[in-house]
Amino acid sequence: QAAASRVALPESLWLEWLQDERSLAGESDFDEVDALHRSACSACPASASVWLARAAFLRESRPKDIARVREVFEEALAVLGLHPWEGPEIWAEYRDFEEQSRGEGESEGQRVMRVRALFFRQLSLPLPGAERLRDALAAFERDVAPELKDEAAVAKAEAVAAVGAALWREREPMEQKLVAAARPSVSVAVAGAAEESPAQVSLELLGAEELAGDAARI
Repeated sequence: QAAASRVALPESLWLEWLQDERSLAGESDFDEVDALHRSACSACPASASVWLARAAFLRESRPKDIARVREVFEEALAVLGLHPWEGPEIWAEYRDFEEQSRGEGESEGQRVMRVRALFFRQLSLPLPGAERLRDALAAFERDVAPELKDEAAVAKAEAVAAVGAALWREREPMEQKLVAAARPSVSVAVAGAAEESPAQVSLELLGAEELAGDAARI
């Protein structure tokens, strides 16, 4: 921990450290290991793997504390829910958790509504993979008990997804440019050619979000 307080550790070291502590810790060490997971999320907020490690730790250590696990997933979505590459992983794990969990006093109908709501929330966002997500929703609806089925759910999803897909088409070129700008380049620069830096592309993307007027995405 002393090293982590002095230098910025990479994601891989944090994940290795978390795994080591989880494998060695007992019940009496819960608070200490939980604090370490919180520190990892603060140090690597853009890492889906680190957030999911924290959620997994709570699911294993406190399986009945469903509300606390939900809080961690919501924290992760607040940071990464709109990230086109890291975000879908968080959404998928959150849905998997809700599909497998039911809080004390919660009905099967409430569980179904929670999962369905997560599908709709993700579909409304400018993220890739909308077609696969609609297919996953359709599969989920097929397995729902007859009395809990929503015959209009898939149609609603199509309408919601149309908005998210349109937003993604606008942003995808900029997101791809950001990935390309952040990737180390070994090419020889052509005289007079200007390469955009990650900061420049980020400003372009920020400008698009400001024009859209969505405070959460800004």
